[in-house]
Amino acid sequence: MQFPFDVLISQLAALSVPVGAMILIHKRKLFHPRYRRGLLVVLSAALGLALLFLLGVFQYAEAAVAWRLKHDGITTTARIIAIRKAGRVSRTNIHGSQMYDAICEYSDSRGEKFQGIIKLPEELPHTPDTITSVRYLPADPTVVREEYYVVTARDPGKWVFLWLPWIANAILFAMIYSDVQRRKRRAIMIGRSDFPY
Repeated sequence: MQFPFDVLISQLAALSVPVGAMILIHKRKLFHPRYRRGLLVVLSAALGLALLFLLGVFQYAEAAVAWRLKHDGITTTARIIAIRKAGRVSRTNIHGSQMYDAICEYSDSRGEKFQGIIKLPEELPHTPDTITSVRYLPADPTVVREEYYVVTARDPGKWVFLWLPWIANAILFAMIYSDVQRRKRRAIMIGRSDFPY
């Protein structure tokens, strides 16, 4: 499975917008100092949100794998060889149940054996030598997930990950532009030249 570099590039480009604006405003000392400080705080908050969006790249990558396995994957049985040691093993999924990384062995349709790592919740058997159902991609049998995980997969909707950060940027800068124009009109009305104050 290829990593979604188009989503990553879009997210990084969107991230560069508030960063570039912050550098430009700070270096060129645009706007009145009091307003500039507030503006930099707003842009810092936007930068934080953009970093959260960036984490969505990895969420999308995993969701895309599950979605492809749901439609193109082949179901087979796998034998659990080992469970990863505590500390690197467990994590909590969205349902709140504990998850375990299990190393499993399975065969593709040609009988070739593969090993992979699957995630199992604590309510499913996850001891060594347990047999479980997995799904792999015929084009790349090393891509494998546990069956229960795949059957609930949904289309991750790439456009959201591609365009949502840009929509957020557009809204942010529209709000900043509107605020600047409002302050400019107010400054002109009261005869002040140190706009925006």
